[in-house]
Amino acid sequence: MNTEGAVSTSVATESDLTVGGETRKAIREKPAFPVQKRAYTIPEAAFSAGCSTAHLYRQIRLGKLVLRKAGRRSLILAKDLQAFLEQLDVRP
Repeated sequence: MNTEGAVSTSVATESDLTVGGETRKAIREKPAFPVQKRAYTIPEAAFSAGCSTAHLYRQIRLGKLVLRKAGRRSLILAKDLQAFLEQLDVRP
């Protein structure tokens, strides 16, 4: 496979890791560019929207915000959160 001219999309970072009393260097791959989340947990969505989790749960109960389940996890898609925020009233 020819990788000449290929651009790396990740950056390796080093951190210390202690295993059995022995310190080792752990290398983790991080994306070289910011990754935008596609779904948020309720606390993450509340933080992102600048409101409380109680407010989001109220909006979900009223049917104004869509909640999705992945097993036991409750998720709000980024596009649903954006649509919810855009439909809010604009006050002068």
